[in-house]
Amino acid sequence: MNIGDKVKLFIKSKGLTITNLARTMGKTPVSLSMLLKQESIGSKHLEEIAKALHVPLYMLFIPLEEEEEEEISSETLQDPQSEYGQSKDLIIKAQRKEIERLNKLVEDLKKAIR
Repeated sequence: MNIGDKVKLFIKSKGLTITNLARTMGKTPVSLSMLLKQESIGSKHLEEIAKALHVPLYMLFIPLEEEEEEEISSETLQDPQSEYGQSKDLIIKAQRKEIERLNKLVEDLKKAIR
């Protein structure tokens, strides 16, 4: 899954369309659609997208398992108590997964140094 596909999952989870998001960002739907089809998206655009979606930028970079993709696409992540309007449980789950990945990376680096 590339970054554009992940953005599309978040768009769907928020009950939006590419057209809605594009207008929120001050872009045309065609330009946003083309941007999301690119292999990589620049940080400036990703920051704009995350802001318009009300999700923290790092959420766009955390690798998702297949069941998490389904959870995002089937759940409207709207928690009024959350600063980003999304499920706190999903944020915590994603953070834990990222910590596990980083810990494994540290262990692998330690082994390589020895």
